[in-house]
Amino acid sequence: MAFSLALPAGIDAHRVLPLVISDAAASARLQSAALPLIIALTSTASPDPRRERHPESLDVATWLEVHQHLSAFVATWYRAWGETVPTSSPVVDSRVQLARSLIGLDARMGPVPFDRVQERTGLSRVHVDRLFRSTLGHSPKEELDRRILERVLRRLADPQRALKSIAHELGFADSSHLCRWFRRRTGHSPERYRRAAPA
Repeated sequence: MAFSLALPAGIDAHRVLPLVISDAAASARLQSAALPLIIALTSTASPDPRRERHPESLDVATWLEVHQHLSAFVATWYRAWGETVPTSSPVVDSRVQLARSLIGLDARMGPVPFDRVQERTGLSRVHVDRLFRSTLGHSPKEELDRRILERVLRRLADPQRALKSIAHELGFADSSHLCRWFRRRTGHSPERYRRAAPA
C-alpha cells in the first residue's frame, strides 16, 4: 500500500507554509488536526526504536485511519492557507499595522488596550474596529486572542513551565481559566497539546 499527496498546481509550499504557521488561529486549527494524526502514528509505531514498522505490517483499518487523519490535516492546512494568503494584496493602512503591533505588545488576558492604540494612532475605538474588520477580516479582540494564543503555545512548548505560572504571567484568573479558554480555541486541553506536541 502507498499514499501520496500532491498539492494543486501553482502552490509554492515553501512560500505559503510559514505564513500559515505564523498565524496563531491557523496554528491552533492545524494543531487540532495534527493531534489525531500524531496519536494514530505513535500508536502504530514499533515499541522497539531499533525496528522499523513497515506500512505493509499495518492492518487495513489502521492504515485507513492514519491516512484519514493525514487527509484532515492537509485539508485544514489548505483552508488555513486560503484564509491567510489573500488573493489580492491590499495595502494595509500603516495605522492598522501599528495598532496590531500595539495590541500584540505584551498581550495578556483583559480588554484590548484601546487607550494606547488611540494615543499612538489617533484612531478612535470604533474606527480601529471598523478598519480591522475591513482590512484584516477580524476584530481587535480576535487579534488580541490570537496574540495571547501565540504566547500560550510558545510557553507550553517548554515542559518545565507549569500551567499555573503561564496562567499568572498572561493574566488568566487561574490555570482552570487558562484551560477553558485554550480548549474553546483549540478543541484540546493544554495538557493534551503538550503530550502530542513533537519533542
